[in-house]
Amino acid sequence: MNTLFPADLFDCFWERHCTAIRPVARAHLVARQRIVRYRHDELIKAPVDHFPYLCIVLGGAVGGYQYNRGGRRSMRELSLPMDFFTGTEHTFTDRKRTVEFVALRPTTLLQLTVSDAREAQALFYEVSELFHVLKQRKILRLRKLVELYQEDGYYERYALFRESLPDVAAATTNRIQAELLHMSLGHLKKLKKRYLRENKK
Repeated sequence: MNTLFPADLFDCFWERHCTAIRPVARAHLVARQRIVRYRHDELIKAPVDHFPYLCIVLGGAVGGYQYNRGGRRSMRELSLPMDFFTGTEHTFTDRKRTVEFVALRPTTLLQLTVSDAREAQALFYEVSELFHVLKQRKILRLRKLVELYQEDGYYERYALFRESLPDVAAATTNRIQAELLHMSLGHLKKLKKRYLRENKK
């Protein structure tokens, strides 16, 4: 059983990717961070909110939603433990991002203002390396999601999801997966049953 607290998991993640973290760098980040907790389905940010923060998910899951041209609410981003998201267009701007963020399960975030994040990145190579790793994780997942969305068939999309993003499949509920893959919950359950039947070992 994993007995580490979310903040400890974050420290382990950071140390795994940057083995020589100076105490001054760690202290700088700790002094400026906030640990924020949200209930299941609690709104983190509305589309119109000014939310100049970089958030690292320590535990739980966060969905980022926008409305398409037809007015339908659609999941555009999924953040799981050790993923990050920003309430601005990106870390290097204060320009507001019109996206809604919701806690998809009880969620704990490490929150920094984007200005503090920029300062820490400029001052400490350890923080710069951390942000680089977080960004690369996001880019790689987005690339895989683009591949998924290019599949014409729903079953092919689901099968590729299970094969290319097994960590996401293992860490998310059917409801979250259905939103991420842009299909109904009922349809996803049927596809999952078929996939498990055809891939028995």
